[in-house]
Amino acid sequence: MSNPTCTTASLNIACFRGYNLTRLQKLAWRIWYLANELSSIGGTNYTNSFTLGTPNLLNDTIQQFSHWDMDAMDSAMVAIDFNNAIAAGALVSSDPNVTIPHIRRVTQIDEIMLKKMEIELLCQLGRHKSYPQ
Repeated sequence: MSNPTCTTASLNIACFRGYNLTRLQKLAWRIWYLANELSSIGGTNYTNSFTLGTPNLLNDTIQQFSHWDMDAMDSAMVAIDFNNAIAAGALVSSDPNVTIPHIRRVTQIDEIMLKKMEIELLCQLGRHKSYPQ
């Protein structure tokens, strides 16, 4: 597995920027790629659910998360990143008293720059290990 290329050129792919795509369409595109990645590494194959097949990603999501608000979803994303860091062998804490001193300066950066930092890190992380059997 080669390291991902994280350059302006490699991340500025015309087809993802063109066609006047809305943010919703781009999110749907990401979900499509995530579903294909999950299937490719041995996880649940939701790729047919985009044509109302089975298993169905929409139904599974409604069953699991129908009552969640944005705060719960944002917190879940933090938990996913925490769990992924632990699974990769990082020594990190979920205790806010331990973590806040490490992130204090980062919280002073504006949200757009934080999103750019997230993109940089996600790009460098690249592909993930195989799905556990």
